[in-house]
Amino acid sequence: MKKIILCLTFLFSLSIYVHAQWKQSLSSQSGLIDNVSVVDDNVSSAGVASQSITVNSTLSVIEGNYHSVGYFYHPTSPRAIQLDKIIIKESDSIYSTKIADLGLDGLRLTIHKDNKVTYENSYIPSISTITATADSVNFYDPLLKKFNLHYQYSGTNGIRYIREVLTCFTNFSINGITYSTLNNNEVELTKGDTYSGILQIPQTVSYDGINYTVTTIAPNAFTSDTLLTAVVLPNTITTIGSAAFVNCKNLTTVNLPSSLKSIGDWAFQWTAITSFTIPTSITNLGANPFETGHLETLNVDAGNTNFKCIDGVLFNTNGTLLISCIQTKSGVYEVPNTVTTIGNESFGLCTKLTSVNMPITVTSIEDGAFQSCHSLTSLAVPVAVTKIGAYAFSGCSSLTTFTLPNKITSIEIGTFMNCSGLTSITIPNSVTSIGHGSFMGCSNLISIISTLTD
Repeated sequence: MKKIILCLTFLFSLSIYVHAQWKQSLSSQSGLIDNVSVVDDNVSSAGVASQSITVNSTLSVIEGNYHSVGYFYHPTSPRAIQLDKIIIKESDSIYSTKIADLGLDGLRLTIHKDNKVTYENSYIPSISTITATADSVNFYDPLLKKFNLHYQYSGTNGIRYIREVLTCFTNFSINGITYSTLNNNEVELTKGDTYSGILQIPQTVSYDGINYTVTTIAPNAFTSDTLLTAVVLPNTITTIGSAAFVNCKNLTTVNLPSSLKSIGDWAFQWTAITSFTIPTSITNLGANPFETGHLETLNVDAGNTNFKCIDGVLFNTNGTLLISCIQTKSGVYEVPNTVTTIGNESFGLCTKLTSVNMPITVTSIEDGAFQSCHSLTSLAVPVAVTKIGAYAFSGCSSLTTFTLPNKITSIEIGTFMNCSGLTSITIPNSVTSIGHGSFMGCSNLISIISTLTD
């Protein structure tokens, strides 16, 4: 019997010790729960303590910059959300930010003791009520500094549903390069100082005691750094943003690592790079990222199943989209009869091309497709074409005549801008609108043949 009493005494002492250590540990996690009061309601006859926990204070929400990623279920304009927002503190538990991607301040967030979030709107008269969606879980995670938000409001044509995650990020600079934190201890290189010569971007950087992996080169990160001659990218980079190296006029070398998945619009436009090999890992390419003006060689790794290159011209796998052409291609080019779309700026800066023959399969010519093809004298647009994008032929100064196909309904902004050699154009009666600056700089245009109606 004495042994049993000693054993129970030991267990009771141990439970009190564990209880105290648990309370101390929980109280120390101020980023997770600022103040926790633990009440010993009673001690049972078996010597086991029972507790109730009450959260007494508001949580520390960091004001400032947040990445917003999600989706806007809009009745007429559904779209993905991917932008940066600012969280503003109004009181100990109330914060505000912008609604979805509307650019309107008015989403007021009340953070409760259990970390759940509720909404109200007191700023925008056109939006009467903002509420949580029925199936949503709205909360703030203080450990990850992240809001999980599902909300809705009524508008013309129906209810708008928004689902987004807001994640706090921090900017910091190391050796003249600014980084912005992402999820999972990753960072985006957002801005580099003017560098001379070769720049080697690190795989990892350390800030405030945390190691971060460099995975992204942000849009416009090195725009117009004319002293930069070479960039060495680590095998951690997955994304190169739009115009990341645009107008780096002396940049001759950039490696594309095997980790790379996406290259944004015009990423290397107006550089001095003459050769690219697209690695197996690439799955997404923006508007002609290889429009350097000097491109001589363009290849695709054999293992890449998303793109193919034929004689210096880049296509998607099935050959329906023409993406890019080496800028040193000269003379006449025959577009393959698999192509249905001439992509954005795909022939941009191909100053030595004199003629491009397109098959009847082509139905769309995208923005800037033949921009600055100064030597282009002949270009017949197939009758099946229903779209000609903005600036599609701007700067084609050697074109003298042009006939628009009968399925075109509009002439977009700047379509023929600075076509200084153009003397005659035929516009079909299907055209109902002409965009601003469509014929700006067409100083020799003397004949417009048109049956344009009101």
